[in-house]
Amino acid sequence: MVIKRKYAVIFILLLISLLAYTATKTNPIPTGDAEEYWEFACGIELNKFDGYYQSAYWTGIFPEHDGWYFYYYQEHHGRHVFKISKEVLLATTEKVYALLDAEIISTVQQYSGCIIIK
Repeated sequence: MVIKRKYAVIFILLLISLLAYTATKTNPIPTGDAEEYWEFACGIELNKFDGYYQSAYWTGIFPEHDGWYFYYYQEHHGRHVFKISKEVLLATTEKVYALLDAEIISTVQQYSGCIIIK
């Protein structure tokens, strides 16, 4: 009985240490595209935007953190987050400002009920 208890304690301690080890390992956030960020942020489709992921239910952006901007798309079983640097976004702002005066018709606006800017 004492031997079984020792093995159980050792197994539990190994399991806890394995869980603690894997909790410290994080996946880095992959770098995304400025075109996708602007589409998700305000519905502007720049030239290189190649459409949404087939199974994306929701899209959106997160606030800036340490010079990085974040956007995501939500699927049925997970949220995929991407980051993009401030410099890359600033390089495309002139194109975005030029398109703000035009009528914007994007898939986000068509399916989420957003107001179309005219």
